[in-house]
Amino acid sequence: MWRTTVGHLMQSAADTPALRATLLAKLKQILVQERAEITQMILAEHIDSFLSDIIKFLLTCFKDLASRQKCCECLSELGAIDPGRLDINLLPDFNCEEPEKSALVKRLTEDYLFKLLKKAVCQAQAGYAIQELFHECGCTGELVTKHCSSQGCSRQQPDERDRGALALWNSFRPDVRDSLNPYLSSKYSLRENATQPDLPIFKQKIEYRSWVVTWTAHLIGVFHTLYLGNQENRKLACSPIFYACRQVISYDIDTALFILPLLVLNVIRSGTTEMRNDILAEINAVLEGCKTFVDHPKHTVSINDDGQLCTQEVFYVVAWLTKWAETTGAQASASECRTATAATRGSAPRDQDVAQVVGMLSQIQQLQIAKASLNYKAYARSLMHLENHLRTLSKQQVELQNQEPTKMRRDDCVKLLVSENAEFLQRIFCGLDDPDCLSGLARLRQKTSLCEQILDHESTGEWNEALTCYEQACQYCASHSTDYKAYLQGRLKCLRNLGRWGTMLSLITSEVSQPSASGVAIPSELVSYGVQASWRLGDWARLESFLAAPTCPSDWECSLGRCLLSLQSESVDFTKNLAAACGNLTAPLTAASCESYQRAYPSLVKLHILQELEQAQRYKNASAAEVWRQRLAITQPSFKIQEQILNVRRLMCRIFRVPEEEATHWLSIAKTARCGGQFQIAYNALQQAIYCNGLTAAPANTQTALKYRLEEAKLAWAEGRQIAGITLLKKAMTSRFAEATSSCDDSYKETVTEVHELMAKVCVTLGKWTQQTGNAYHSIMPFYIQATIFNDKWEKGHFYLAKFMDSNLVYFRDTQSMMKVPVEQIESQCSDLVKTLSEYGKALTYGHCFLFYSLSRLLTFWFNFGYHAVSWPEGLHGESSSKHVEKQKVRIAQHISSVMQSIDSLTTTLPSYVWLCGLPQLISHICHRNSAVYNTLLVILQKVLTDYPQQTIWQMIALCQSQNALRRQRAEEILHGCDKRDVPKLYHECSRLCKQLLTLCTLPLQCKTSGSQKMTMSSDPALRPLLDMHDLSLIVPLQRYLTASLPASGKTDRSFSPFPSQLPTLKSICDEFTVIRSLTKPRKVTLTTSLGAECPFLCKPRDDLRRDARLMEIATVVNKLLKNDPDARKRKLYLRTYAVIPLNEECGLIEWVEHTNGLRPIVSQLLGDSAVQASVVRSILDPKNPDTFDIVLHKQPPIFYKWFLQTFPEPSAWFEARQTFTHTVAVMSMLGYIVGLGDRHGENILIDLSTGAAVHVDFNCLFWKGEKFELPERVPYRLTPNIVDAFGLLRYEGVFRRVAEITLGLMRVNTDTLVSVLETLVYDPLVEWGREQHDKSPSETENVDAVTTIRKIASVLKGRLDKSASGSQNCFTEQLSVEAQVNQTIEAATAKENLVQMYIGWMSWI
Repeated sequence: MWRTTVGHLMQSAADTPALRATLLAKLKQILVQERAEITQMILAEHIDSFLSDIIKFLLTCFKDLASRQKCCECLSELGAIDPGRLDINLLPDFNCEEPEKSALVKRLTEDYLFKLLKKAVCQAQAGYAIQELFHECGCTGELVTKHCSSQGCSRQQPDERDRGALALWNSFRPDVRDSLNPYLSSKYSLRENATQPDLPIFKQKIEYRSWVVTWTAHLIGVFHTLYLGNQENRKLACSPIFYACRQVISYDIDTALFILPLLVLNVIRSGTTEMRNDILAEINAVLEGCKTFVDHPKHTVSINDDGQLCTQEVFYVVAWLTKWAETTGAQASASECRTATAATRGSAPRDQDVAQVVGMLSQIQQLQIAKASLNYKAYARSLMHLENHLRTLSKQQVELQNQEPTKMRRDDCVKLLVSENAEFLQRIFCGLDDPDCLSGLARLRQKTSLCEQILDHESTGEWNEALTCYEQACQYCASHSTDYKAYLQGRLKCLRNLGRWGTMLSLITSEVSQPSASGVAIPSELVSYGVQASWRLGDWARLESFLAAPTCPSDWECSLGRCLLSLQSESVDFTKNLAAACGNLTAPLTAASCESYQRAYPSLVKLHILQELEQAQRYKNASAAEVWRQRLAITQPSFKIQEQILNVRRLMCRIFRVPEEEATHWLSIAKTARCGGQFQIAYNALQQAIYCNGLTAAPANTQTALKYRLEEAKLAWAEGRQIAGITLLKKAMTSRFAEATSSCDDSYKETVTEVHELMAKVCVTLGKWTQQTGNAYHSIMPFYIQATIFNDKWEKGHFYLAKFMDSNLVYFRDTQSMMKVPVEQIESQCSDLVKTLSEYGKALTYGHCFLFYSLSRLLTFWFNFGYHAVSWPEGLHGESSSKHVEKQKVRIAQHISSVMQSIDSLTTTLPSYVWLCGLPQLISHICHRNSAVYNTLLVILQKVLTDYPQQTIWQMIALCQSQNALRRQRAEEILHGCDKRDVPKLYHECSRLCKQLLTLCTLPLQCKTSGSQKMTMSSDPALRPLLDMHDLSLIVPLQRYLTASLPASGKTDRSFSPFPSQLPTLKSICDEFTVIRSLTKPRKVTLTTSLGAECPFLCKPRDDLRRDARLMEIATVVNKLLKNDPDARKRKLYLRTYAVIPLNEECGLIEWVEHTNGLRPIVSQLLGDSAVQASVVRSILDPKNPDTFDIVLHKQPPIFYKWFLQTFPEPSAWFEARQTFTHTVAVMSMLGYIVGLGDRHGENILIDLSTGAAVHVDFNCLFWKGEKFELPERVPYRLTPNIVDAFGLLRYEGVFRRVAEITLGLMRVNTDTLVSVLETLVYDPLVEWGREQHDKSPSETENVDAVTTIRKIASVLKGRLDKSASGSQNCFTEQLSVEAQVNQTIEAATAKENLVQMYIGWMSWI
């Protein structure tokens, strides 16, 4: 209900600006009332896009000055939501098209001038402009009355000009037409007061508004002069439109900003050389107006706000012109290719216009823009222009070097330039907060200066090392010099980040008390640092003195200090100080609202803190533990962010005298610092946790003492003191064991429960640590068992116990291991298996944090055990006496019964959505030879089918078309045996639909053209039954409708619904379909949903899509792993997945990936006529001479990077798209590497045109099949020159390498989970793995090829390959670290020796 209300509020606020503040106040009330539900939405596995819409709406409202305060209040209630959980695009559409005359008039009138009619101060000027625009377009009152009014009855048809005028008038909204009607016949006139400004107009300290208006008015006059001199020139036709607005721009800067780039464009292409030089001089004056680039990070640039805005506008105009030139040039080229002859190409006037603009832009130095952008903290823009500058230099140097006897390779030249500009790049990457790029830069840098060392240390959080560098630098500077002051601030910054607040105050005091500083006011920078240290230490007297200093700045720290001081002293100024602190945040939020949520995030964290301050003051306490816990959980999980929040919270606890809560917050700070690698801060926080209550040792309270000891031990372990960590935990466990296990009265029941939970955590941690240090099995097991005793309903305790016991079940890992094993060993492990399955089952019962691992291992053990239990116990043999063997067999029979009972109980205990997550593994064993296993499996599948029939039927329908008779029979038994009323209907519809889709797949079609061809179903009798299928109850099988979500709480919830209540169903199938040009001729069909959306799918014949389906299942699991990992979530790592529905063993349905284009077509389009033909490349490349690859690259250098510049001209969007491309390439490269994915040519890698993400399709060449080609594939994945070059100047260093390490590391940790997804192919093998023999088997059998392949995948995941298993000469037998393994794959993927041997059609040079 509240969602509907909020939706209406946002719509009303957008439509009625006058009521926006009132509506935002109502929105805040709703956010407060629905806080609990909103928090659950934020923490959900898939965050609701509605939240992203709310935040985007609030940020865009910052453009309205009157609404900013209310927007801040709403955003503070929502909290600082982790950017990794949201998908928000704040960038406006970058429209560089030059509008037609009538479109320009409509846009100006409706979007700008119409609103000005309501302002008395400029109503006359706006009315005059509208009057002149209508006059220019021939739109008169007489014409409108004659043809548009109810009295108009003229039968005479209007001429062409009148038709255009009428079309313009009718295009306005009715309310706009009513207001504009008087101006159709008005007679306004203007009193001219124009003066000629001195050029260039920009001067230091000029107001932004004055500069924009003056420059725009000047260009209007220049353009009008050109028009008066040549009114027949069509290029000047828009001059009267601009001239009509010559005075209204003085009252409305938005109108000036809209027409400014259009004016610059028109003057450049139509004006004289002098006019173009004037524009260039104006641009250069603005760029040179900012301070020049400084070569040290210690220097700060004082930025004038007006100057920054002027520079920002110049950036926009330059980007707009660049995009216009690229777009217009591409359109002209395409038009020429279609219509012009070779003799006339290049002579079109539009080409001359493009040449004029390009020539103008070439005179603006890229390096100059890069430096100006850096000084104004426009880091993405600075990087974009610096890269363009360095690429140009690289090209020039390579061309110069190629004239010399010793040639320089392009990559070597780029590396040299990167090293020479390392400090510039370093400052940019620091500003972008991109540690991956900084690490890559460190790899490429050839030498390091002191300032670069400092930035390196600061970017990696090595504050002690940075402090040493600053102290060293201070020794060589005079105490009064600018450098010394900058280095002093650096020392204070390091001390702040190390949490050494007392040392900070001492250093500030010593500097202020120096003789040279006597009588001089304290520098504002020192005051700010003094405030930070004072309030963190709770030194209120010093805080008050610093805030009273005349040089005290109005920055965030001082604003926060005033709020805390007034809270501590219970001053009436608290509300005023809070409002002032909030008001100071509106400016940065307004700037960030035009760029990205990430840029706004630091300010949102500050709003988050202010809201908690306000709540604490309102209720006069700090006892909001649960609310605070939830608000902290939604923030970005980084020390930099959470430390700010926690420090303010623990100080509020001190103010309100709640020492227990203060100690808890100190422990939270210690944990956050430890996780962030800030061990010194973590140690200091632990000491504060002890002493905040005046204690001299660890807290006596059991609960607090356990928390303290657990954190203390974890810190020791993180610092590399493993033995000390284990010893500390063992002492804590021993000293608190009796107290935790003793009985207590009801009044302490809650506390004892928390103590039990802590003891369970201690036991699990001890178990993991002792296991990692190589202790014996019998010394580890008791810890895990004790954890489940302390907290029997804790998923993690049961999971780690099951996982540890799992590692000891060597004979049950696969069916091969159980062959010829003596009965004595089988019996001993059967007992452990029963316990293991029970623990996995309990873990699944109490939570889903380890769902995929627990469920996959549970099912694997159950199926493998059941496979051999058919012949047990009679088929077993023993090494002992026959009497003893018989006893063993009896016990084994009891274990078999226990295993079956354990699984049977889980069929009723676990919710259906848990089983749904393992559906592929379940249906792959549908032919299991053990009748007891099959009977239970039947119950599980029918339960899932009953609760989620739509999703289950789509995954099971292929079984009904199977060539294996038993598989087909059992699938039909499951589907027919379901007692839910709508299942038979869905099954019937799905069967009919699949039958007709198979007809479409296999129908022979005669294509008349070499390319893709459109055809209709109605023209072929065989396809008409498919066309006649409509209004079905089936859902459209899109990936998002087939993938289950999980409860945000992390707990298993039987009432939870993993899918929305109403999913769109299949309404109809479009008549037209497309036959794609390919060897198999797949058919692209379009399904229409009940909501009217059109969803394209690909019907693919002669291809076993179970291979693609398994890979999509692995990708889905990998996405969940990435979503749960803090490092991956911070980088927004993901794989683009899509639905794959096998219809049988040879045909299937694939969800069409929209808004994409292939890598090869994009590169070919960029190359145009300059593309080197494959035949030429073939004649150059010599597989035995890797240097011939360099010759090809010299003829065809990488060009794909230009696509990002052209598609995403706005720098922030460009940087985001390139990061997304690099991330998705890295993640998919690692996944492809572990499963042996090949055939990654330029048409199997798609590029998302809206985000830049790489999307892989067509997984026919899987499981190292490419190594068996006539020309074997030599590379683990595609990392060719165009892809590497598109990563940026750092190439594969930095972002690609780090993301690859994160991804491979996660997959290695979850090897068993990933392998279990592929184990379905062991019992449902691919056709190429001898499927014919498998189909003849009356029951489930293993496929040897599948088993071998899965073992190889497991070996690759673990960094180890067995040559005998793989048969490859490139295998390694020793286990590699993740970093070494990634490095080896990169070297193999980029080696010229490998690329030169690839099949020519793979195009390794692209």
